[in-house]
Amino acid sequence: MGIRYYAYAFDAEITQAVLSDPRAHISPDPFADAVGLPHGFTMGTTDFQQGPAEEDMLYLDKAWRNLQRMSEPSDPAEEPRPAYRMFEGEVTPLDGWEAWLPWVRAIPPGDVARIADDLDAITRADFVPWFTRHNSDSVGEVESEAQYVKFHLGRARRFLRALEKSGRGFAYMIG
Repeated sequence: MGIRYYAYAFDAEITQAVLSDPRAHISPDPFADAVGLPHGFTMGTTDFQQGPAEEDMLYLDKAWRNLQRMSEPSDPAEEPRPAYRMFEGEVTPLDGWEAWLPWVRAIPPGDVARIADDLDAITRADFVPWFTRHNSDSVGEVESEAQYVKFHLGRARRFLRALEKSGRGFAYMIG
């Protein structure tokens, strides 16, 4: 199935509790939430409509990795872009990658606007050259990956702006 990215909004009044234990605010079955299946499903069909409202949950599928790499510093001595804060993290592999422990973090409401502003500053001109250098051998692959990331970048932007407007933060899991 692969490593994916899930984020859930939380109200400002529970910020300290979520910062103390962000995993407690992540759904026990985020993939089911993301694709519109009941928790614990083993078989079934779906229309792939996300269960929670888009302002309450962000699902970035596997696009998080490219967004992470595009926002991290190219030189370890440099500061990352503000958006990196929402993509930072790595899973901890177990048993030779047979399983892994997820990365979980909470972003308080006060940090949302800065991240949202930086997401809005990322343009196609920023990421297409990045794909050309790092990801693909063909123009078709670059274009396909660029469209995939552009779609998920748009979702992330809408999610962050909705959080900013409502004064909420979010907890995210890479796993």
